[in-house]
Amino acid sequence: MDHFSLVFTKQAVYIFNLLFGVTAISVLGISTIIYCDYLRFHHFIGDHSWIAPFFLMAIGGCVFLITVLCCYGTIKENAQIIQVFLVLLAWIFFFEIGTSVVIYIKRNQFIGTLDNSFDSMLNNHVKNEEAWNDIQTELKCCGINGPKDWTEKLNITIPKSCCGIQTTANCTEENAVKIGCKMHLLKYLERLCIMLAGTGFGFGWIQIVVIGYASFMFNEFRKSFGQFTQRLL
Repeated sequence: MDHFSLVFTKQAVYIFNLLFGVTAISVLGISTIIYCDYLRFHHFIGDHSWIAPFFLMAIGGCVFLITVLCCYGTIKENAQIIQVFLVLLAWIFFFEIGTSVVIYIKRNQFIGTLDNSFDSMLNNHVKNEEAWNDIQTELKCCGINGPKDWTEKLNITIPKSCCGIQTTANCTEENAVKIGCKMHLLKYLERLCIMLAGTGFGFGWIQIVVIGYASFMFNEFRKSFGQFTQRLL
């Protein structure tokens, strides 16, 4: 191996590091967006803390830091640092896939939480008027299970946000959206879980493919550097 081969393998390692950095930033960004989406309706999810996005955000951040470590190891031509990089990345891969599996399996566990929080929000509808208007406008829904929650349970006028349009006239049961917000929000949260799990699965398998190629290139890098050093001596 000559100096050109050593330079070539180092450049290949840099390219793989770039791919890892892109996947890390993508996982971090998508997880953050999903969590911000979730926060819009946190009033109706009660005290339930959805920590799943935090796990993938942490994974994205860790992968990015490990990528920086690998770049440092490549610059310093330190095979030990590169080996540490591969071990850490393998552990993170399994953690990422495991987290994605748990998110997908437990995506239906919001039902019990939503039952309690929606009842509480409806009973305190005066204090939570803005939150009700936001969710009914955003998700195009009405009440917990439908407009009758307002007229029969509370015996009050249906909020204008149930009609989906801004009007000066009162919203009637005939004009109101017939679908309740609990079912809409449940389906919405399930979609977020599937998106989050898909993000972890998708980028996780991309990373494992890159790990395979990177392992080969790192091995070539070590051989090239060793042979190049022997020739200098």
